Amino acid sequence: MGEDLAELVWSACSSLAHGDSNGTLAFLDRKILESDANVALAQITGSISPLFHVTSFAVRMVDRGLRLYEQRATGHL
Repeated sequence: MGEDLAELVWSACSSLAHGDSNGTLAFLDRKILESDANVALAQITGSISPLFHVTSFAVRMVDRGLRLYEQRATGHL
């Protein structure tokens, strides 16, 4: 996993965890129920596939971080 993908995964997880509207709209399914001028009533639901992949990458990233920590803490690079 390169640094660009790691940053994307971190941002996506952080955005969803903290309820950021940009992350919510980017990573969850939405359906516009009604709209009037600049206001829309939307239904937001979980999208399993993107959430699965983001979670999978997050787990891999944490695993990699723990392995790096162990290597550096013990001096076994």
